[in-house]
Amino acid sequence: MSPPSETVYYSRRTLVVWCLGLSALWASLFGLIYVSAEQGRVRERASLAAQAQSRGEELIKLRAENRSLQERSAKFLAQAEELLAQVKALAPPELAVEERLFPLGTAVEIVPGRLFLTVGRLESGRARLRLAAVAGGGADLGSRALPPGEPWAFAFAGENYTLLVHELSARPPGAKISIRKNPSGQQ
Repeated sequence: MSPPSETVYYSRRTLVVWCLGLSALWASLFGLIYVSAEQGRVRERASLAAQAQSRGEELIKLRAENRSLQERSAKFLAQAEELLAQVKALAPPELAVEERLFPLGTAVEIVPGRLFLTVGRLESGRARLRLAAVAGGGADLGSRALPPGEPWAFAFAGENYTLLVHELSARPPGAKISIRKNPSGQQ
């Protein structure tokens, strides 16, 4: 058997110094870990703040571009409306009634059930025409004696029409007339 080893006793002062030294070592280790973690957080906060600032600047630029695009689109819409109005003004009149013979004394529908045209008589190279409306109890829109080739512009129910006598006919008695619906704004 081996002899028992001698027990080493340290002084109280040495033990206290060692304990304090180990505690300081552990504290400095934990302090370094904490400081490095905190520096990482600070860097992350700084990068997030920089990103937020750059995104804010981008947002300001986008809002400015959006305003300019809205102004341009409003300008283009106004131009498009003007061009559309010009195109409508230049559009050929829509045919309401093709050229056909309107017999004497017979009321012929122009707008079904609402507007009628009657050729009253033929006198000295002119046709006596009468327009009548069946709206609000009936209304006489007037009568005229027109020679062939002379137009008559009239309005009915917010629409503008042009009537044209093409020729007068003795057999059968009547007048060849066509009626066109004008685009809005034209008379």
